[in-house]
Amino acid sequence: MSDGVTKGFARKAAYVAGQAARKAVDEAPAIAADMARKKYQEQRQREQTAKRRVEEYERKIRDQWEIQQRQAAVVARLEAERRERADGMAWVNNPLRMGLFCSLCLFISCTANLENARRQNTAEFQALTEQADRAILNWIKRAIPVPSLPWGDNNPTREATGDAKLQAFLDTIAHFEGADYTTIVGGSTFSDFSDHPRQRVAIASIGDVSTAAGRYQFTDTTWDEFAQKVGVSDFSPESQDKAAIALLEAIGALAKLNRGDIDGAIRAAGKRWASFPGALGAGQPQYTTEEIREKFEEFLAQQGGSGGDRAFPLAGRSMDADTTSPFGWRNGGGKRAASERNFHNGHDLACNIGEPLLAVEAGRVEHFSDTSGVGPYAVRLVAEDGGKWIYGHNERHLVSDGAEVQAGQPIAECGTRGNSSGPHLHIEYYPPGANGEAVDPAPILREIEAGK
Repeated sequence: MSDGVTKGFARKAAYVAGQAARKAVDEAPAIAADMARKKYQEQRQREQTAKRRVEEYERKIRDQWEIQQRQAAVVARLEAERRERADGMAWVNNPLRMGLFCSLCLFISCTANLENARRQNTAEFQALTEQADRAILNWIKRAIPVPSLPWGDNNPTREATGDAKLQAFLDTIAHFEGADYTTIVGGSTFSDFSDHPRQRVAIASIGDVSTAAGRYQFTDTTWDEFAQKVGVSDFSPESQDKAAIALLEAIGALAKLNRGDIDGAIRAAGKRWASFPGALGAGQPQYTTEEIREKFEEFLAQQGGSGGDRAFPLAGRSMDADTTSPFGWRNGGGKRAASERNFHNGHDLACNIGEPLLAVEAGRVEHFSDTSGVGPYAVRLVAEDGGKWIYGHNERHLVSDGAEVQAGQPIAECGTRGNSSGPHLHIEYYPPGANGEAVDPAPILREIEAGK
């Protein structure tokens, strides 16, 4: 093929390529605009879809709320009808009133018989008098049973005298319920302590009425139940305290409090007090476990801690039964090989994950982390005399860094963080002026355990 033909084809190809390039340049804005328009439409479509889903969700929530409101209204109406029926039978069901009424009837009947006997025979009159006295007394004993104390001579009210933790917990309940000994739900007060006020107050937020009253906001039915259990006949401050302690015991909060499980006691209290976590709504604010624990610790500090200078670090545990590794040389331990010889500068006590760890002495809490050793949530308790206690392998902190605590106050939870093969408390002790040398804490812990 000649050079002329080749050059002709080349010029033609260049011309075609140039035309195509110009066409692409001319069409580029339109293509870009079309792509942008499609992208915008897709975005709008996604937004509209999301909006429809949100509206559908909100509609479902409104429907559920309306259903709940209708159910609540039905429950309130049925409860009101039940109370009306109960009020109608209250006179008959009240053993004291029935006892007095029947005694009056018996007295009238006996009086008529006695008058006839007096006229006929003095001896028969005396016999009938004694018989009437016995009949009336026996009937009253059957109709009005004397309440019995479930604890016998070991009334927890007497045992709780001077218990700082219990007093602090009672103060905490009163604080979050917003009440004192004379408070009626809704904000009014009463002055007659001869009995529970039994005033029905309408609570608009729940569409119902409440009879809650006193420092611990007892309803009349709850009060009647626990007043009988502790054997009180009035609504005095002392009686309110006794009934509140009995209620704490009944729901398991008192046992948890005595073990140092403050969070557990708070959760248990939610079964009865509406301001505590887990309680069913009663038209008042509900607070978190952390908020309530913080206020409890504040009241406990005002009470002077647990009432003692020192406390065993694990409530309900003992040195003999729960020691897993004492202070000194040992083989293995933690995640080390069983044959690895090492010095253990603390004392290990078995515990369950989440079990409260208590401050051995009053002092200041310092957080520190040692992920390869005692774990990221370790605690250093600096006692007032300058001695230091180390709590290792903790699951989490219970007080803030730098917090001042009292002996017996929960400061952390048992765990298995760091170089640990299972949940336990690793506790070390550095006496004042020890120059960084730990000593065996077992003698001190045994003294505390023995109450010395």
